[in-house]
Amino acid sequence: MTDNSNNQLVVRAKFNFQQTNEDELSFTKGDVIHVTRVEEGGWWEGTHNGRTGWFPSNYVREIKPSEKPVSPKSGTLKSPPKGFDTTAINKSYYNVVLQNILETENEYSKELQTVLSTYLRPLQTSEKLSSANTSYLMGNLEEICSFQQMLVQSLEECTKLPEAQQRVGGCFLNLMPQMKTLYLSYCANHPSAVNVLTEHRCVHLDLKGKDFLGYPPKY
Repeated sequence: MTDNSNNQLVVRAKFNFQQTNEDELSFTKGDVIHVTRVEEGGWWEGTHNGRTGWFPSNYVREIKPSEKPVSPKSGTLKSPPKGFDTTAINKSYYNVVLQNILETENEYSKELQTVLSTYLRPLQTSEKLSSANTSYLMGNLEEICSFQQMLVQSLEECTKLPEAQQRVGGCFLNLMPQMKTLYLSYCANHPSAVNVLTEHRCVHLDLKGKDFLGYPPKY
């Protein structure tokens, strides 16, 4: 076990985590956590919002020194000293924000691809659900996944331009009509997808219960 009190490790949550034991630490995606102990085996101890507890280390990523938030020592923010060049600080902050946007969009794109390749596409070729129910679960996620990949590519191309020509907000604005159409369709289908999941979850649990009690299967 390693104590990081002298050179504290700071991490940012990649996913939501809800504690199941009293000694664990709950957090949401994007939260900043100060790591107090690192232990081999995948669980670290950290502090967030005044609470200390254990959490899975693969749910977070280390924040580089340039990304770490700077907290004022007093309640009053002081102006920079006269002649102090704030351009470098503003540029550094811009780069941190831009990197965070890229990482977030890229992670979302990978998560969509994982859901499709690991669960939904194989489900289409199986006989576990009717074609109608499978269609509800799929919704328009294929289209959203393709759109997300295009968005990431557009953002990456934007960052390759000289800083004065970068228009990250413009990338989102140009794609906003398409994004709106895709997610309106997704939201309209969502209740049907939830109904399918709920219905077949109950069937699955019922079959598991009967199997546990020794009921013969029905063919």
